[in-house]
Formats: sequence, C-alpha cells, structure tokens
Amino acid sequence: METQEISSRVGRLIRQVGSKVEGELPSSAEFRDLGLDSMDVVDLLNSVEHEFGIAVPDSGIPVITTVGALVEFVETAL
Repeated sequence: METQEISSRVGRLIRQVGSKVEGELPSSAEFRDLGLDSMDVVDLLNSVEHEFGIAVPDSGIPVITTVGALVEFVETAL
C-alpha cells in the first residue's frame, strides 16, 4: 500500500475520532495540538488496528504522537 493511501485513510480516521479536526494534517502535527486527548488517541489507535488489520503494541502508544509517526508505523506494520 502506498504512503499517500495510508495518509489519506489515517487522516479520515483522525477526523472521525477528533470531530473538530479540520483542514490539512501535516505529518508533524501532534495529536494533542489537534485537540485529541489520551482517550481519543486510544480510540484512534483501535480504529487504525481495525482499518489496517494490524496490532499496535502497548509499547508503541507513547511513541506514536504525530500524524507522521502513525503513518510510518502503519507502513512498517503492513
């Protein structure tokens, strides 16, 4: 799967979880700056697991704090 498709799907999931998220989602954008709290991030990661059929280990949760880190994680996991 190509990076652009992963980015698009991740962006859609972020917008679903963070209903106030609008506009461009630069890879450097941190989830907290997008208005996502810790529970939103857990919901997002669960959505990513279901969307892509991958598992996010608990050890990865503190490391995945930006849009770009999440896209990169998905690319690596696929």
